[in-house]
Amino acid sequence: MLNIFILFSCFIFAQQSKVDSLQNVLKTTQVDTIKVNTLISLSDELRYSDINQSLEYANQALSLSEQLNFIKGLISANNSIGIAN
Repeated sequence: MLNIFILFSCFIFAQQSKVDSLQNVLKTTQVDTIKVNTLISLSDELRYSDINQSLEYANQALSLSEQLNFIKGLISANNSIGIAN
């Protein structure tokens, strides 16, 4: 049982590190396709741990993709929203 707890703790820590890294990228990225892809990555990372935040990032990616006419971003953001729902 202790092994499962340790394994789960490591998974949570690794996921949080990736989320923190992506959030740092998001803060420094200009409004472009890289920002859209970062938002989608954040949405995907948070899908199972924080569904509301995951949807928020996916909706931001969708809105920005529409502004940029970024078709791949539109598809990926809609996919993230669909999976989260």
